[in-house]
Amino acid sequence: MDDERLFAVRLLWVKDPEMFARYQKLAKPVLARHGVHIERWLMTENIEGEGMEKPDEIVITWFDNPRKKEEFENDPEYKIAAQIRDKAVKLVTITAKSALGD
Repeated sequence: MDDERLFAVRLLWVKDPEMFARYQKLAKPVLARHGVHIERWLMTENIEGEGMEKPDEIVITWFDNPRKKEEFENDPEYKIAAQIRDKAVKLVTITAKSALGD
């Protein structure tokens, strides 16, 4: 069977740590309810290359399939939490499928 997982890599530049902690508290039960898998939560140490400021954190999550990601992101509780997140951080999200299928 093909791997349907969809990965999301999020680069975060934290502007307001207290507000971001509030977002995390609100979002945690929603993530659990939708089966969002947190693969890694990384605190960045350095960045090489030009043209991009080092993010403070990198979060790698995955969903069983693209439909699960859509359901999660359309959850009314998550939308409220995301509004708080968007005030607390600058965010870049990259979604991808596994090139190796594993």
